[in-house]
Amino acid sequence: MLALRKQLAVDSDGKITLNIPPEFGTEVEILVLPITSSTTSADAFLGHAFADDPAEDALWQQYLTGAAL
Repeated sequence: MLALRKQLAVDSDGKITLNIPPEFGTEVEILVLPITSSTTSADAFLGHAFADDPAEDALWQQYLTGAAL
């Protein structure tokens, strides 16, 4: 699975520009998370998604790394 992670500044008109590499194809999924001074985007998403369940953490890690289930 290909992934692209960027932290971008939003223009005054509320827009961002993101160049997508050709190997991503013609359709992509975009997930937008705010960044605060106390968190990074990974903290904001991953902290909530995986913090409470070690068994779920292990399952997602297998899924994300392509390890056999």
